[in-house]
Amino acid sequence: MGEIDTCPECDGEGHVELESDYNYYECDCKMCNCEGTLPGQDKICHECDGEGLMYPESFMRIEFDDYGLDAFLLEKIKDLPGVKLFSHRDEKGHFYFRFDGGHGIIMGMR
Repeated sequence: MGEIDTCPECDGEGHVELESDYNYYECDCKMCNCEGTLPGQDKICHECDGEGLMYPESFMRIEFDDYGLDAFLLEKIKDLPGVKLFSHRDEKGHFYFRFDGGHGIIMGMR
């Protein structure tokens, strides 16, 4: 996750070009679905730094205990094994969560 390689079929263009003596064709690259990149092992994605997740340009606020939580942060912890978010927060608006093997804090939004 988070690693990419340039598509070898289209050289990262997202389309392939074919020509004969009489015709010129441009087709969508089926190998990478017009993306120009493929999951890989050699290069780390510079946009997500190899994590496979990027911060959105705008966030979705989820109301929780008179504070808001950024949905993107919840998305990052949702797949932790046995994750549990506690409904109480401290005076600074920090929410606590626990998972199998550790614990953490998510900062709430006013």
